Amino acid sequence: QEIYVNILGANHPLVWFPQNYLGVLCEERGEFGKAETILKEVLNNRVNYFGDEHRDVATSYRKLGELFAKTDRHQDALQYYGKALKIFRKLYGDFHSSISCLHNDIGNMYQVFCDYVLALKHHQKALDISIKLFGVDHPNVAAAYLNLGITYGMSDDIDSEIKYYKKSIKILQKVYGDDHLELATPLHNLGLAYGNVDCFKPALTNLTKALEIRSRVYGNNHYSVGDSHEAIGSIYERRGKNSEAMKYYMNAFRIRAKFYGYSSSEVASSCEAIGSLFYAERNLPVTKSFFLKTILSRGRALGRNNPETQIDIGNLVIAEQELAKSHDFDLFDRFK
Repeated sequence: QEIYVNILGANHPLVWFPQNYLGVLCEERGEFGKAETILKEVLNNRVNYFGDEHRDVATSYRKLGELFAKTDRHQDALQYYGKALKIFRKLYGDFHSSISCLHNDIGNMYQVFCDYVLALKHHQKALDISIKLFGVDHPNVAAAYLNLGITYGMSDDIDSEIKYYKKSIKILQKVYGDDHLELATPLHNLGLAYGNVDCFKPALTNLTKALEIRSRVYGNNHYSVGDSHEAIGSIYERRGKNSEAMKYYMNAFRIRAKFYGYSSSEVASSCEAIGSLFYAERNLPVTKSFFLKTILSRGRALGRNNPETQIDIGNLVIAEQELAKSHDFDLFDRFK
C-alpha cells in the first residue's frame, strides 16, 4: 500500500484495494474491530471519491455487512446489505449476479430473526435471478435451492426442506459428479432432515457420504469432519444405538478440541452430547465430568450469563443431585 501511496497519492482509488484486502485479512484473523475500522475508512474514501452510487461503494457496504453478520450484529448487517442492494439495483436493474448474492445475504439475516416469510421471499428472488442468468443447471441455482431448503427446515416444513436439498444435489451431481466438495453440505443437510422424520437409513447414507467427501478433501481433523461425526452420532443415538453414537461423538470431540481449542461452543456441543449419553447409561460421575467440561467450554466462548450456559449449569446441578442421591443409597445399603 505504501508504494501505491507514494506513486499515486493517498486519495487514488487503487490505493484502497490493498487497504480493503488488509481489512479482509484482519477479519479472517478474528481482529474484527480493526477490520471494521479499515473497511469503514475504505467505504468513506470511496463515497468521497465516487459518490454514493458507485459499484465499489456497494461492494464496501456488502463487505461490512458480511463482517457484521459474522460478529452477530445482524441488524447492522441487514442495513448494510440493503444499502448495497439499492445501489446495485440502480446500476444493473433487477437481474444481476450481485443482486442475487445480496438477496441470499438478506434472506440469511431474516433466518436469524426467525422471519421465515421474508427469508423465503429473498431466497426465492435469488433463485429466480440465478435461473434467468445461468439456466437451471448451474451451481448458483443449486446454492439457491440449498438456502431455500435451510429456510424451510428452520420453519419446520421438512417435506419442502428435503425437496429443495434434493434439487440442489441433483444439479451439483450433474455439474461436478458424485464426489465433489460442493455436494458435502446439501448431503449433510439432507441426512439431518431425514433424521428429523426418523428415516434413519437415508439419513445415515447421506451423512456418511458427506463425511467421506469432507475427509477426502480436508483430511480427518477439519471442523466440518467433526460436524459430520456429531451428526452421525445423533442419528445412532435416536436409534438407541448408544455405543455407536458414543464412538462418533468422541471423534467429533477430539477433532473439535484440536481444531478450535477447548474454549469453543463446538467443543461444548460435543461434551454435552457425550454427557447426555453417559447420563442415559446412568454413569453419573462421567456425566458430571462432561457436563462440567460443557460449562467451561461454552462459558468461555459465550459467557457465564449466556442462556445456553445457564442451561448447561442446570444440567450439571441435576447430575450432581442424582449422584448425591446414589451415594446416599450406597451408604444405606452398606449399613442396613
